[in-house]
Amino acid sequence: HNIASNVDAVIELLRLTAIDRLMGVLPFFHAFGFTDTLWLPLSSEPSAVYHFNPLDARTVGSLIEKHNCTILIATPTFLRSYLKRCTVAEMKSMNLVIVGAEKLPEDLRLAFREKFGFEPTEGYGTTEMSPVASFNVPESRMADDAKLEVGTKHGTVGRVIPGCSAAVFDRETGEMLGEDQEGLLKIKGPNIMLGYLNQPEKTAEMIQDGWYNSGDMAIIDED
Repeated sequence: HNIASNVDAVIELLRLTAIDRLMGVLPFFHAFGFTDTLWLPLSSEPSAVYHFNPLDARTVGSLIEKHNCTILIATPTFLRSYLKRCTVAEMKSMNLVIVGAEKLPEDLRLAFREKFGFEPTEGYGTTEMSPVASFNVPESRMADDAKLEVGTKHGTVGRVIPGCSAAVFDRETGEMLGEDQEGLLKIKGPNIMLGYLNQPEKTAEMIQDGWYNSGDMAIIDED
């Protein structure tokens, strides 16, 4: 249920269709690859092409070109390799690159846009969140009736996914804070795990009243 809810949220936000084709490079042994590289295409209309080595940029580029892939889910580290070794011709079919697991450096975003003509979009999550909690949505993927919303804001990890809530709390008092106040980020929703296997005390420490404690500090603004 955790994984299915995460997949449903990504499908809703990115408006995936049968025209899309995912270039899968993330391994299936962690939540990012398992949910978004394996189960996302299996549970939705896009097809997928896979390569076992995400660092083999030349093969990844040739597969993207050969199969006209439109979506790539990766990490900034892998993306830097593709920026260096993939050609513009190989990437011409691509229009959506989602990165997570690390912060997206500004220089990488700008260099990618300059070379390939569009920007990678950044998201955020952890294994305990199945793994996606939020991400930016490029304007090209937003519904026509949502164009007045802010889908992408550089330097942020985007908007919380549908069906979930995000809030920040005072680290000392536990009080929920309002907009533009830095605090401990907690997430609530169907994507939050049931708990750590055979570790009830740790589970109780990290999940309280349905809120999962990410351990990260954050600010939520009016958008």
